[in-house]
Amino acid sequence: MAFNNATLPPSVQATFPYIFVVSKYLQAGTFDLVGTIIYEIDQQPFQSIFYNGTIEVAEAGGFLSVESVFLVTLGIALLVLLGLWLHGQFQRITKVF
Repeated sequence: MAFNNATLPPSVQATFPYIFVVSKYLQAGTFDLVGTIIYEIDQQPFQSIFYNGTIEVAEAGGFLSVESVFLVTLGIALLVLLGLWLHGQFQRITKVF
């Protein structure tokens, strides 16, 4: 949608739609966002803040994420290692008696 160099007569208001998108590499979380518009009147630059608040970025839908698969795999691997260590300890104790 192009609206560069849009010109409005004096005392007229206009609305310009714009879609905001975050980077796909941005981690989910809470962020501060300040939206500023820069405009010119009689060749004098002005700027106005139209949003100053907090936004929440969430992962796109889907049941599984890469992070959750990694964490589940890591948890299972740690449980297996703990089980092997306990088995070794049990074997060592039973050999003594």
